[in-house]
Amino acid sequence: MFMKLKIREVRKKRNLTQIQLAKLTGISKSSISRYEREELWPDMLEMEWIALAMDVKITDLFDSEVK
Repeated sequence: MFMKLKIREVRKKRNLTQIQLAKLTGISKSSISRYEREELWPDMLEMEWIALAMDVKITDLFDSEVK
């Protein structure tokens, strides 16, 4: 089973841009972009900030796939 991030999907449902999410979280726009492309994984504190900024649970930012 692999975990996949759904940050982009949730962000778009919340009608937020990467820049807006970056401002809300204090995380750089380039890091948000890299998280969405799964080039980099946020640490748990950053996941908490992202979830709080988008008013979702941390678990809502993950999608599990069985491969």
